[in-house]
Amino acid sequence: MSKIYWLLVLFFLATCGCEKQQQNNLTKVDLYLNWFPEAEHGGFYTALLSGYYKKEGLDVNIVPGGPGTPVLQQVARGNAAFGISNADRVLLARSQEAQIVAVMAPIRKSPRSIMLHKSSRIQKLEDIRDMTLIMSASASFSHYVKYKLPLTGVKIVPYTGNITSFLRDKNSAQQAYIFSEPFIAKSKGVEVKNILVADALGFNPYTSILVTSQQYAQKNSAVVKKMAIASRKGWLKYLQSPQKTNEYIHSINREMSMEILQYGVEQLQPLVFSGLEKRETLGVMEKERWQALLQQMHAAKMLKKENIDIEQVFSNRYLQK
Repeated sequence: MSKIYWLLVLFFLATCGCEKQQQNNLTKVDLYLNWFPEAEHGGFYTALLSGYYKKEGLDVNIVPGGPGTPVLQQVARGNAAFGISNADRVLLARSQEAQIVAVMAPIRKSPRSIMLHKSSRIQKLEDIRDMTLIMSASASFSHYVKYKLPLTGVKIVPYTGNITSFLRDKNSAQQAYIFSEPFIAKSKGVEVKNILVADALGFNPYTSILVTSQQYAQKNSAVVKKMAIASRKGWLKYLQSPQKTNEYIHSINREMSMEILQYGVEQLQPLVFSGLEKRETLGVMEKERWQALLQQMHAAKMLKKENIDIEQVFSNRYLQK
């Protein structure tokens, strides 16, 4: 065989070896979701599918969640490098001495709402009386609703994860996420209206935030920075071009149809960019927002620990280029 042939073979083997070595050099991290894959996780899946994590040297394994998934416990114990949660849950974890740090918040305005039948006389949350309210007993927003509203003659029944009871009873209201339950109700032929808790009561925790542990961040600050920046890129692309990601989410969670995922993206747009002057700053958080949430949760007696240092709860520095 010719000398040129053997040179080509050696070059091929060398380049394959480099590629394999490059793949092996990726830092493997787990990202635990707080629920089954949905539109609210779309930006993280886009970062994965578009290669943004890999470009930053990360091999990210996204682990779907479900009811009662102990995301923050797993992160605090070091069983997962990253997790997805909401700001109120981060404060609850901090009050129980779990050293959780929020590093990126894609959804600035909470999608939490109270869903009502369109024919309902209720125009504002203060009007809720003499009816059934389907609502989780453990969720932070429900504690705040009960703290702020008189709820005269209201029977509160547990939220079971579906809207069956709500559909049967026109004199009922139910907790919802603006991009989920209202779509399901409409698909079943029931017209609804929604009142956002953030608008009505000012209870507005950052949602679907990227968290890590204080210990992991201190030891692996470069990894945290890469994860946060790549996630931001993923969210910006997802909101602009969601089709590929929605197809993937649908393939791993058949409960999420392409129609509900597209509806979710449409509903997410104003929630993600609420109050942002520049789209490129997506993910940043404000101390005043965290402080206000902390005061609300203290007022509603949700927190065990009195003194929580907000400066330790979140950081924007990982989003700085």
